[in-house]
Amino acid sequence: MISVFLIDDSVLIRKRITRILDSDRRIQVIGSASNGEEALQKLETIKPDVITLDVEMPKINGLEFLKLIGKKSDIPIIMLSALTKQGADVTIKALELGAIDFICKPTASDPTQMEKFSKELILKIRSAALMKKDSKIQRPAAASNGSSAARPSASALSSIDLSSFKKKLSNPAVAIGISTGGPKTLLHVIPEIPADFPAPIFVAQHMPQGFTKSLAERLDSISKIQVKEARNGEAVKPGTCYIAPGDNHLTVMNMSLSKGKMVKVSDQPRESLYKPSVDIMFESIAEIYGGDAIAIVMTGMGTDGTKGIKVIRNRGGKTIAEDKSSCIVYGMPRSVIEAGLADFVLPAPDIPSLLKSLLKPGAVMSK
Repeated sequence: MISVFLIDDSVLIRKRITRILDSDRRIQVIGSASNGEEALQKLETIKPDVITLDVEMPKINGLEFLKLIGKKSDIPIIMLSALTKQGADVTIKALELGAIDFICKPTASDPTQMEKFSKELILKIRSAALMKKDSKIQRPAAASNGSSAARPSASALSSIDLSSFKKKLSNPAVAIGISTGGPKTLLHVIPEIPADFPAPIFVAQHMPQGFTKSLAERLDSISKIQVKEARNGEAVKPGTCYIAPGDNHLTVMNMSLSKGKMVKVSDQPRESLYKPSVDIMFESIAEIYGGDAIAIVMTGMGTDGTKGIKVIRNRGGKTIAEDKSSCIVYGMPRSVIEAGLADFVLPAPDIPSLLKSLLKPGAVMSK
């Protein structure tokens, strides 16, 4: 059985979530609280596998609770988020503070919406419980004052020999695929990229519409390069990070009247399991940048990115997978590593230093 503890000031929400979770014989709600203060008291004696957490509550709210509980517990926490700009901003902050995932509250009592919410909540509860049972999972340290607290480890980087790489990158691009745990993990990568970085960076983060804009704004506020939610038709520039908008795919195209490139944002193909899709973005990057592409797969559930990273590697690009030691969820990187498609395997805080080594003036790489 997976034991769950609910924190929400709404009696109706607590009852509704309890009914949803009780419908799965593998999940049991073992307690609840109407605010963070009450929850902290009860969690002294109750040890659930997963916690669901609302934000707006009296006494101790969701963000304050995360700050307090993070000092003494590693129980996975799933946020219940509102589909508003303010809700998205708060959710990004909650993920930064230690929540491992979030789910959007249904906006109405529409049966179709409720059915989708129920299935997604149960799936996220199961996945979070599996994370807790994997004792090797280590969460990256929280960022401090807009900069990664963790520094690159000399041992990990010193083991990489770049001297045999013989192909100079003339038109480089970096593409990052990431999912569960992504917002917090990206804080260890994007802010460490130097202002004069000679390549664009494209990011496909599994997130709903609205939340990717808040993520881009948060990263932009603490980064040396510009970080933005990608817009359809905009020109691609080096030293800029483009976040794929939620519920849309990000690809790159050659501009018809010049040698430049532009971003394409589209909801097609609609039948894609993930939107944005890492595979679709990687395949586009491979087509446009070929051997000048560097693909990175980081924390997340599932296998999205494995198919696309193979295409990039076959075109002569280089591939990086996040090491298990820093993964919040070791699913997507594991798939890439076990398929033998990773040229480099590094913890998240070490990846920026590798990118700077590969793309510094005069840097060379092999096909």
